[in-house]
Amino acid sequence: MSSAFEKLHLRHVAWLLMSLALVAAPHAERVPAWITLLVVTLFVWRGYVAIYGLALPPKWVLMLVAAGTVGGIYISYGRILGRDSGIALLMVMLALKLMEMTALRDAMVLIFIAYFLVITNFLYSQSIPTTVY
Repeated sequence: MSSAFEKLHLRHVAWLLMSLALVAAPHAERVPAWITLLVVTLFVWRGYVAIYGLALPPKWVLMLVAAGTVGGIYISYGRILGRDSGIALLMVMLALKLMEMTALRDAMVLIFIAYFLVITNFLYSQSIPTTVY
């Protein structure tokens, strides 16, 4: 039986990284390129940390990235609150949470954030995609 504080193994992190990349991918074309680049960079950094068993970055680094992101989103969108700026902020916060994930409990929080990010796709369109043959 697994505990909520059980440490995550490389396979857990790898599956989460792949799943979260699929969740964030539809928003990549809607957000500024620097946000997509930041999210990809944080994903790669977390994968690197997991593969080589390195220490996660200190909290002050993550807080600095978060503060810079909030400022950058304000500059890019002219506001923090709103559909597009909120989704961009949610994408970055998902990636930042990934950078502080150490236990199963953190992974569950990430999964719930990912569910919310999936639902935000419906803010753009509620139509069912059709394929043309």
